[in-house]
Amino acid sequence: MRTIISMLCCTLAAAVPAAAENLILDEIVVRGQKESPREESLTIREVRESPARDMGEALRQVEGLSYVRKGAIANDVVIRGLQRDNINVLIDGVRLYGACPNRMDSPAFHFDFAEVEQIRIVKGPYDVENAGSLGGLVDAVGKKPKKGFGSDLSFTYGSYDSINASGTASYGTDRLDGLLGYAYKYSKPPESGDGKRITEIYPATSNNRYRPGSIDSTAYEINTGWARFGINPTDNSRTEFSYSYQDADHVLYPYLLMDADYDRTHRFNWSYRIEKLSPLVSEVKLQAYWNRVKHLMDDRYRETSNPDNAALMYRTFLTRNYFMSTLAETET
Repeated sequence: MRTIISMLCCTLAAAVPAAAENLILDEIVVRGQKESPREESLTIREVRESPARDMGEALRQVEGLSYVRKGAIANDVVIRGLQRDNINVLIDGVRLYGACPNRMDSPAFHFDFAEVEQIRIVKGPYDVENAGSLGGLVDAVGKKPKKGFGSDLSFTYGSYDSINASGTASYGTDRLDGLLGYAYKYSKPPESGDGKRITEIYPATSNNRYRPGSIDSTAYEINTGWARFGINPTDNSRTEFSYSYQDADHVLYPYLLMDADYDRTHRFNWSYRIEKLSPLVSEVKLQAYWNRVKHLMDDRYRETSNPDNAALMYRTFLTRNYFMSTLAETET
C-alpha cells in the first residue's frame, strides 16, 4: 500500500511542470438545433407594420407558421404543416368557424386587425383548455377600453388601390367602460412579378378562367363594425358584452372554382369573471357566445357560367347568371 502511494506521488509531481506549459488548442465548434418555443405572441403593432392583408398572412412572420393562399385575402393558417380542423381559431375565447364547406372563408377572416390587441399562438397539442387543438391554437385578444377618453385612427393605401382604414373610440371609468370601432378594406386584384393579375392565372383553354369583364374587378370589399362594454360590479369581478358585424362583398378566390358573392358574420360574446373567491378558488369564469356566418358563392365571374362559351356542352341550359352556386350558413 505504501509503494502505491509513493508511485502516485511521484507521477503527480512529474506531471506538474508539463501542466504549466502553454498549449494551443484547435478551434472548437459546437452545433445544435434551435428549439422553437411552444407559445408565442404577436402584437397589433407588429401586424400593422407588416404588409399583411389578413390574419393568416400576418402570422407567417412567426416561426413555424405559414398559410394557404386562395386569393387576395382570407388566407388559411397553417401551423407546423397542420391546418383546417386541426387548428383552433378563437377571439376572446370564442370559437369561430367559417361557413363554406371548402373553407373559402377561413375562421381568421371573420375578424379585423383593428379589433385585436394581441394574438397568442400555441404550437402543437399543448392547449388542454380547448378540444381539437392538435396542430395548435390561434387566440386573438380583443382591445380593452382604458380609463378616460381614447381614440385610434389608422389609414393605409397601397398597390392595386388597396385600402385598409380603421378607427376606434373608447371611454372608461373605474366601474364602466365602452369601445366602438369600424374598419374598411378594399383592393383590386394583386399582380405577380411578371405583371399578371391573380385573375389571369388560368390558360385560355381553361373554363375556370375569369371572364374578360371580371379580370380587373374588385378583389374584395369588407366593412366591419364592433362594440364592447364592460362593468366592474366589485373590485374583484367584471362582466363584458361585445358584438361584431362583418359584411364582405365580392371576394375573389382564383384558387377555387367559385367566388364569394357575400359573407355576413355576426358575433356576440358575454363573459363574467370573479377572482380571489377563497384560498382554494382563485378564479371563476362564465362565458356564453353566439356566432352566425352566412356565405353565398357562385361562378358568375368565370367562363363556366358564360352561355357564349362554345366549349361548354351545357351552355344552352344556362338560364341564370351562374352555373354553380352554394349558400352555406353556420351557427355556434
